[in-house]
Amino acid sequence: MKKLLLTSAIVAVAFSSSSFAEVKISGEIEQTWTSHSYEPTGSKVNGSNAIGSEANVKFTGEKELTNGAKVNAAIRAENQGSIFRVDQKELGITIGGFKAHVGIDTGSTIDGNMVVHVGQQSEDVMAGPTALLAKATHSKFSAHDKEHIGFSFKNDMGELALNYAPSNNTSNGPSSITDAGASATEIVFTGSLGVKGLAIKVGQQDTGSDNGSGSDEKEKFYGATYSIGKAKVGYSNRSFDREGTAVEIDNSNSYSVAYAVSDNLSVAVERLDTKEKGTANEEELTLIGVSYNLGGLGIEAYYGQAKDIGGASGADSDAVQLRTVFAY
Repeated sequence: MKKLLLTSAIVAVAFSSSSFAEVKISGEIEQTWTSHSYEPTGSKVNGSNAIGSEANVKFTGEKELTNGAKVNAAIRAENQGSIFRVDQKELGITIGGFKAHVGIDTGSTIDGNMVVHVGQQSEDVMAGPTALLAKATHSKFSAHDKEHIGFSFKNDMGELALNYAPSNNTSNGPSSITDAGASATEIVFTGSLGVKGLAIKVGQQDTGSDNGSGSDEKEKFYGATYSIGKAKVGYSNRSFDREGTAVEIDNSNSYSVAYAVSDNLSVAVERLDTKEKGTANEEELTLIGVSYNLGGLGIEAYYGQAKDIGGASGADSDAVQLRTVFAY
């Protein structure tokens, strides 16, 4: 009888209203219309012309524990083609400036350039026809994007974070474990160093080979943005040291500038140059973007140009994209 009463008491505490964290719901709906024209050397080929969309909804919650630590959780579901599935999740605990978490697509990462833009970056608009771009902006796989454990420390200078993914996998259940091979360790510092208007990111990721295949990878990144009144400038450099790959990126440099014409209207220009190691192949991307905020609804227009795609002289592409984003 005493055991039954004790069990009932535990259940009552577990399901009392005071035991639940406040849950917040947010999300966005994105619509795009993109037109690509592609002209390789010696011939002209029409590219793509299509409407695209993306929708996601995110649930977040936070609660203070009895020992003063804070626990947080987040789940984001996003449409991937015709399937709506969870693509981001986190369970974290914070004590002062220290935080530990487990999850997918969460925490600080070296993925993504330090670019000042009005919404989209060059790889978002120009990814279709380019050859070196995907290899220049992303690792073989990112620790941040897979099932990983992360640790970080934050103060007024910035945040130092470490992510470790023991497997290239995002679909492990609690009782059904699959090791997809390889592993990745990522360390990154982000912050302002106490300088107003400055943001920097410096990091490195080491990716192990798949089952001893000899395809290890070391990726290094550094970049910064700086605000000067209504203007903002950015620079990024990313380099790879890859084994066992046909195409290896020597380095990729991104230069960008943005200007807030008014509280609602902004313009930006980005230039991304990527060079293939051991060859003369170099790919150049330029993107011009304009954004207008209607208060909850953003309207954007882009014009992009890619030159010497894959390092092939005369293989060029133009792109036009219209984009709306509604956040709630």
